[in-house]
Amino acid sequence: MSAPGPSKELSQFSACFYELGEKTDEAAGLRKAAFSKADPNGNGLCSLAELETWMLAVLMAKHPKNPKKKDSKGNPLERGKDLWDAFRPSYIRAFNDAKDFKADTGKVIEGTKSATDDDFVSKGEFRLSAPTFACMVRCLTPLLRLTVGVRDESPTMTSR
Repeated sequence: MSAPGPSKELSQFSACFYELGEKTDEAAGLRKAAFSKADPNGNGLCSLAELETWMLAVLMAKHPKNPKKKDSKGNPLERGKDLWDAFRPSYIRAFNDAKDFKADTGKVIEGTKSATDDDFVSKGEFRLSAPTFACMVRCLTPLLRLTVGVRDESPTMTSR
């Protein structure tokens, strides 16, 4: 018996971010544009909240609200938001891995009490952060199905 492949939702999520990790000139251009959106304050570092906000925007742009299709409550279908919500439990783990790709200098960032560059995803770590998010979601989804109830027919988390 073979293991099931990734769900449609998982494939849709991964497709939005995976190409940013490629080592091509085209991907470098996409990354530069993406990082400027993920780093709205321009400090060269992305917090988890900034990355989550950027990811939601990317997912909503690729899978916009569809007023013609309704969810089970009669509201317009928001596929991008549903995908973001479904896989959100894995984002903290992916963020923690991504922010550790580069060595920490230990220097406290100006304007903070104790934050160092290891508390954020830097521009240099961003190339690996997007595919790390996609990979972490892919790896953790089977566990999430068991523990929090990701359903195959819908990317919405349910508690059991």
